[in-house]
Amino acid sequence: MFRASLKVVPLFLILVDLALNSINKRWDHISVKMDIFKNEFIIAVSFILDSIFFAFNNKTYKQIFTPMDLSLSLIIADSVMQDLKEIAINKLLIQHCFILNLHVDDVILALPSNTINNTLNTFNSLHTKLQFTRGWYR
Repeated sequence: MFRASLKVVPLFLILVDLALNSINKRWDHISVKMDIFKNEFIIAVSFILDSIFFAFNNKTYKQIFTPMDLSLSLIIADSVMQDLKEIAINKLLIQHCFILNLHVDDVILALPSNTINNTLNTFNSLHTKLQFTRGWYR
């Protein structure tokens, strides 16, 4: 049994569609803390995630993805990562896979060494804009 660490490289460049899917999936939990309708909340989050600008060399640019310094990014990144983990584990059907830790952009797994490449490929197939990398622990 080996421990493999998977890290998603650009997770904080969260795609809006993944973020909104994550919010929709968790709405029952979110709505308990909110005094706002779901569609209004979705519009507000979409507006925030789609309205980020920065200046460089006296030029203003529109950010394509959500940057990690946005307060909302950590919460959304964690939710998106939980969703991706669930999808990947369901696709893998590994009998002896144990997730030891999941924290924002890190997944630490204990699994048979002959399944590590397949596991990495499965995580990398979840979205074309996300890339998982592998580390090793014994």
